[in-house]
Amino acid sequence: MLLRHNLSPKSDSRAVFGQPYFFFMSTIMSVIVIGATSGIGCAVVERLAGEGIRVGIAGRREGRLIELQQRFGRELVSYRVMDVTQPSAVGALD
Repeated sequence: MLLRHNLSPKSDSRAVFGQPYFFFMSTIMSVIVIGATSGIGCAVVERLAGEGIRVGIAGRREGRLIELQQRFGRELVSYRVMDVTQPSAVGALD
C-alpha cells in the first residue's frame, strides 16, 4: 500500500485486506489520488479525507468527483476531470 511504513512503534497499525499498514498522519500533507471515482481509489479518498488529509482527486466522472468534494469540503478535496489513459492528461497534474 502507498502509505506503508514500519519504522516507528508509535505508528497507527491497522489491517487492510489482511495485511498490516502504518499511517503517519502527522507527516502527510496532501495526496493525489487518480481513479478516485470508484473502487479502491474512492475508498482511499474517503479514508484520507476522513482523517483530515488534503486530497487532490482525478477521474473521468465529474459528477462523482463533485460528490466527493461536497462530502468532505473544498478545503480538503480538490478535483480535476481527466482520463489518464490519454498521455496529454497526465501533464495536467503539474
